[in-house]
Order: sequence, then structure tokens, then C-alpha cells
Amino acid sequence: MYRPTNSLPAVPRRNPKYSQSAYKVVKHKPRKQQHHHSHPKPGGIPPELTDPTISPLIKYGLPDTPDVPVEGIDCIHIYDFDNTLFISPPPNYELYTSQSIEMLQNPSTIHSGGWWQDTRFIRAIGRGWDTEREAAWEGWWNEDIVELVRDSMANPRALTVLLTGRGLHFGPTIAEICASKGLKFDAIILKNPAFPRTLDFKTNVITDLLEWYRGVNDISVYEDRVWHQRKFKKFLIEYQQAMRKSLRYNVVLVVGLVKFLDPEVEIALLKQSIEEHNNAYSQRLLQYPNNHGLAMIDVHLFTGYVLKSQSRADLLNAYARLIPAAVRDTLKFHANAIVIRYIKASAKKTAHLKYGATYRWVATHFGQFNDEIWAVKVAPVVDETGNAAFQPLVETPMVILAHKKRTNGSYVASKIEEWIPLDSCVEIVTQVGDWNSKKIKKRQDL
Repeated sequence: MYRPTNSLPAVPRRNPKYSQSAYKVVKHKPRKQQHHHSHPKPGGIPPELTDPTISPLIKYGLPDTPDVPVEGIDCIHIYDFDNTLFISPPPNYELYTSQSIEMLQNPSTIHSGGWWQDTRFIRAIGRGWDTEREAAWEGWWNEDIVELVRDSMANPRALTVLLTGRGLHFGPTIAEICASKGLKFDAIILKNPAFPRTLDFKTNVITDLLEWYRGVNDISVYEDRVWHQRKFKKFLIEYQQAMRKSLRYNVVLVVGLVKFLDPEVEIALLKQSIEEHNNAYSQRLLQYPNNHGLAMIDVHLFTGYVLKSQSRADLLNAYARLIPAAVRDTLKFHANAIVIRYIKASAKKTAHLKYGATYRWVATHFGQFNDEIWAVKVAPVVDETGNAAFQPLVETPMVILAHKKRTNGSYVASKIEEWIPLDSCVEIVTQVGDWNSKKIKKRQDL
């Protein structure tokens, strides 16, 4: 049986259904093959997951997943869940410091597993679980991918699989979300805890599917993460060369959309999660011995024209695709404000700022510096006379979209000199105020 190196998947064949604006194919030169090995958690992979006589749908699928006979299956369609099929909200970058975002997304920081391992965050989407279920989570789907899933479902010769890095305890939640939309997969596969890395787990599943369904000569993978897309490409190239020359592979890089939870709901859930973490710490129940009690405090970052949540999403959805896809996974995305001043000042010194006042702007230019930072220049909307509706309090109003980690965004942004006019000019709404981010820190009194 072929076993992959410690890397993954492939480049997509062009399909007329995929628009250039929504999807991007990243081509890479073949590199010399290197052999590595996955490192499962202590105790090893359970024997049933390595048994070649058991169908991979039974091995990995949700309980009661029916097997699909080998005969008649000649193509496999694999869909990722988060930000590929479903618009899963990440931690709201408007609410936290950068370090706190990293802590939230690290499964080893908070006792519940953090943002992507705690079901309470995805179950709090929109207007609440029961209301959203009745509405089939309208507005939270990538409808282009939903259409492709329906096409796969209608093809009797296609094996349609939802493959996600979410933990096994997300099974009922994800199954219910998909069922509400009428999406019926041959298998919904969630990451087995024996595999610490999502990449390794998905590679093993894809390998087992190809080994079991030996009549398959066409496989398509839909993925939103650039790093995974590259690795899937490499893996399928290796598999084709070593095992199945006739195999055609298609890995589509899906550009995800951005939506967030209601900020008040999100903060309340995080406070609840931290309280549970601290209780576990007090009882010495934390699974990671180096962990400690946590506290969440407010930190003043700057005063500025703060974008409304919808305006931030509009900017990112419109212009984030202008940033090279190859570096997106390495960036910090912002699009949160037009900064007026960074230093906290007294009420007397800031009286002229008109705290709470609302101002409307329009994006006019896109710029970047040295592939380190990307920003959008904005201008006040014009009134009925054709003049600017107000006079900005900053010389060059701009919104930083993203920058590389460990880059001083405000300093590097000032170096942008070349601005390219935008064809589509998104309008944004801002409100003057202080930007106070939540910071998660070690608690000293526990």
C-alpha cells in the first residue's frame, strides 16, 4: 500500500464553472521528492485505522455511515468544511490583540481547546442555533461550493466526501448544519485524535480512499488554505507517479469569505470559556501541565475612525484577493480603522475628535510596500455639491488590510508611495472612537 510523504495535494484542472475572481490555481515547480513520516500521538494509530480490509468510509466516517460499493465509483470529490463550504467565523480581529488571537486559536492554551475545538463558538453563529437551523444558516454558505456539492451528489459515479480537521465531537453539529441545507455526503469525516496534524490526517484518508476505490481515475479536492493546497498537490503528484499513472487530480484553492459572531455574544462565550479554564486550573485538571490561569483585560491601542463590522467584511471580501494567495496564510488581517493617534490622551485633548460621530468613506486606491504590507487609501464621500462631506483629521487616510507578522504596520504603511486606482470603490462607514482590544494574559492570583 502506498503511504505518502509528510506533505500533501494538487493543482486544479481548469473548469469553466470556476470564475477567475472566486478561485485561483497556484502552479508550482516539482521539487525533489523527500521522504518523511507522520508522527501520531503517543499510543500510535488505532489498529482499525490501519486495517486495509476495512472500508475507509467505515473507518473514518460518522457512526452509521453506510459503505459505498467499489463498483461504479470512478471519481472522488473531497470538500473541506471551514471557509470552503461553510463560512465559519474566526475570532474577530476587531476585538483582540494579535497575541490573544494566536492564543485563542492554539488548542493547547485554553482547557476547552480554543476557538476551533470548542463547539460553543460555531453553535453561536447568527441568531442562535435553533433559529439558524430553521433558516438553514442562510448567508453562511459559500453558495458556489454548495452548487458543486449538489452536482457531486447527483453524479452516481462520484464519491462525495466532507473532510474536515474539526475534532470528532463536532460530528453532530456539522451533520446537522449540512442536513439543514439538504447536503448529503457519502461520508462526513472528522479528524481522529490519533493524528495531531490535520494535514497528516487528511493525507492518510485520501490515500485510503484511493487504495480502496481502485477504479478511480479522477479526484478533486476543494480547500481554502494555501499551505494545504500546496501539500495536497505534491502528494497527488507523488501518488500518480508511484501508483496510478492514469490518475487526474484537481485541487481547487477556494477564496474564503469573512463573517464574525455578534461581538457581545463572542466576548460572553470567551469569558465563559476562560472561567471554565480557571476552574479546571484550580482543580489541577488542565491537560497541559505548563498551562496557567487566564485573565482577559482591555488594552488601549489607538484612537481613530473605527470601521463598522460590515464595512470591514466588505473591504476584506473586495480587496483581500489582490494580495498574493501564496502569502495570505502568513499575514495578519486588520481592515479595522483609519488611525488618528496611537497615544491615549485626556478628554480635554480629544474633545475636537467628536467621539461617536459617524463618517462615510470610499476606497479609492490599493497599495503595498515590499510585499510586507497591503492597504487601501480612502477619501470622504462627496456631498450633493460634489465636495468632500468632511475634512479628515489625518493627512493620508488609509485602512491597513494586512501585513506580515512581526511587521510594524503603522510604520511600514507610511512607506507606501505607489497607489493603484481601484476599479470598484467600496463605501465604508466609520465611527470615531478608541480602539480597546481584549488581551488574554496569565492570571497571577490563582
